[in-house]
Amino acid sequence: MNLNKSSYFLIIFFLFSCNLDIRQLPTPIQNSEIENKETKINLYIRIFRIENNLLNEIQPAWKYTFTSYLKNDYFISNNIKFSDLNNENKDFYEIDILMKPIANEVRNYWLSLPVIFPFTGYWPIHYRELEYFIDIHYSVYKNNNLIYSNNIFEKDNLTLYFYGLIRTQKFENLIEDTNLRAINSCVKSISSFLSQL
Repeated sequence: MNLNKSSYFLIIFFLFSCNLDIRQLPTPIQNSEIENKETKINLYIRIFRIENNLLNEIQPAWKYTFTSYLKNDYFISNNIKFSDLNNENKDFYEIDILMKPIANEVRNYWLSLPVIFPFTGYWPIHYRELEYFIDIHYSVYKNNNLIYSNNIFEKDNLTLYFYGLIRTQKFENLIEDTNLRAINSCVKSISSFLSQL
């Protein structure tokens, strides 16, 4: 009886401890603030939200990372002043950012079964497929009036047939790279719009 309980525990451990971690953020950029710069545009990030319950706990880290890329853009770094609070006495532009990351994973547990029976812990064949999407919608407001909005969409996928059970780094690298492409595209789009103001 004890053998059966431990067998079930091992099966559950192998199947659920090999999940992907979709909380993959690009590394924030360290940028030096230009002090006393004369700017015509003051920008305030009013709403920053991620629509994925698995990422709620790292939403502040996402915002920090996204803002670091915004501040590192050439035009923005020289012409935009960021503020944590909207000062109604100044001419402020506000931006809302909504991110929707979605990971769709397909696995074939039958191909992975020999790793559990006879409990060798080693079996190379593990079919695993990941399709990852990220959609970033941003809106720019002035005096609470929408003046521009745009969507940035990036996706990628990866299929592994060998060593895909516990070696999830290739999938997690794909997620991080896709997020980085989406952030860079979004920052370029925002910068391009703000440069026309």
